[in-house]
Amino acid sequence: MKTVLIYLLGFMTLYVASKADAADYYWTTANGQYQGSSYTAACTAALAGSRYDVMDPPQLASVGRDVYYCMGHYKTNPNSLESYNTVYRKGDSCPKGSQLNTDTGGCDPSEPEDPCAAKAGQSTPFSKSGSGPDGYMSIFDAAGGKKSAPAQTGCFNGCAASTAQQKCTVKVAGSYFCRGTAYYTGAACGTSTSPTLDTSDTSSFPDAQTISDKKPCVYTTGADGVQTCTSETSTEKEGQNCGTFNGTTVCSDKVPNSEKMKIDTNVSETSNPDGSKVVTKVDVSTKTVCTAVQTCTTTTVTTTTKITKDKDGSTTSSTTTTDTTTGTGGKNDGKGTGAEGEGGGEGTEEGGELATPELEEGDDYADSNKKYFDRIKASPLAQAVTGIQFPEGGSCSFPSVTVPYLGTIGFNDFCAQATDWLGPLRVVMLAVFGFISLRHLMSA
Repeated sequence: MKTVLIYLLGFMTLYVASKADAADYYWTTANGQYQGSSYTAACTAALAGSRYDVMDPPQLASVGRDVYYCMGHYKTNPNSLESYNTVYRKGDSCPKGSQLNTDTGGCDPSEPEDPCAAKAGQSTPFSKSGSGPDGYMSIFDAAGGKKSAPAQTGCFNGCAASTAQQKCTVKVAGSYFCRGTAYYTGAACGTSTSPTLDTSDTSSFPDAQTISDKKPCVYTTGADGVQTCTSETSTEKEGQNCGTFNGTTVCSDKVPNSEKMKIDTNVSETSNPDGSKVVTKVDVSTKTVCTAVQTCTTTTVTTTTKITKDKDGSTTSSTTTTDTTTGTGGKNDGKGTGAEGEGGGEGTEEGGELATPELEEGDDYADSNKKYFDRIKASPLAQAVTGIQFPEGGSCSFPSVTVPYLGTIGFNDFCAQATDWLGPLRVVMLAVFGFISLRHLMSA
């Protein structure tokens, strides 16, 4: 044990001594009188104190890796050239942050480490959102409509990376969201590189969604008695852009498309001095159909219906329609059925909706509302619900049992009490079924 301690102590002593003797590289003459950080500096210092002229740059002759002859000429004889001193390299390393220059024997500052080169081949998750065309998502014309294409490179903290392994969703307006995995190329970002991308999103690839929305017509009455409402239906299918990685396609490209119908309805009534009334209903139907990115057609149909009811009860009516189409897609007539019908009228089997009450000849607006709800009450389902009857009469009989020590126990009292709550239960069930049936009719 003692021997081991002696060896260990000796090793530590040598290690400490070596560290204490460690020194940066320097050059010196044999007698140590002249020194410099490089052999040229040491030779120049030695030459300055001699009978030789200082030469720029000094002339040296290598004797070995760590030994050089300093060459010079006499001041009185410029054509002479001879060795006037010898310099030696001392020390064991360059200072931290520097490296040996083999041309001068000195230590020059080290080249700064390239952080991008060190990341070559590494991966990072990324995401990017925006609205094209921009620095990442391009929008270009193509047969059948505009198309979108995401960039294949990005910039991450100053380092360039390939973003080919990605999936993007895009809407018809051009807004997009991309997510994927980027792989550093080892190069720094140039001035023309795509914008910096976010590296904090680690969720999975986005999938194209179908987004639907519906807003029914709900009339409001203004101070002037005019009734207005707006109904909307819309469906948008997101598009999808895909990249490739190692020759494999990440997903399948899809073109976005959407369809939106908006109906603004205005109903007003005017009383004339002769006792007649004029009910005017104006429906402005705006249908927008998009078949690709920023490739949409908008058709506006204005339908004006006027019903005049004379004081003697006779009625006359007239309807006018105007149609305007704008956009880059094909023309659409703006006509449809149900929720997308012209004028927000009564739904059909194709539309599947009992829409806003329609004015009929000879009716004012109150008459039209009454007939509308009469149609609901007269529907087969409503009739079936209101026709539900519970059977009456019958007898209530519960068996009795004999229990040891307690005798015979009967349950007829429970049956008699049950008849007291069957009546209220019938009313509650009728109300529930009636409410469910009415909701079904309104939403069908």
